[in-house]
Amino acid sequence: IKEVMRSYIKLTGKDLSEESYRSLELSILRIAYALAKLSKSNVTPIHVVKAIQLKDNTLTTEQIKYLTAIAKGLI
Repeated sequence: IKEVMRSYIKLTGKDLSEESYRSLELSILRIAYALAKLSKSNVTPIHVVKAIQLKDNTLTTEQIKYLTAIAKGLI
């Protein structure tokens, strides 16, 4: 999960001066937790990718595929 978060921040070049890393991380994890709860499972890196996708609608299909590959351990 941490690797997906790090990759997301590196990938997008988010300016963390406006929004702290902790705040960004917690908001994404809250969404991921809700998604996991809906599927009655524990939070997985895939839930984090889905949460990032919901929170940041500016990501391209290639960026989502890249984050998904990291979440699945392919990269």
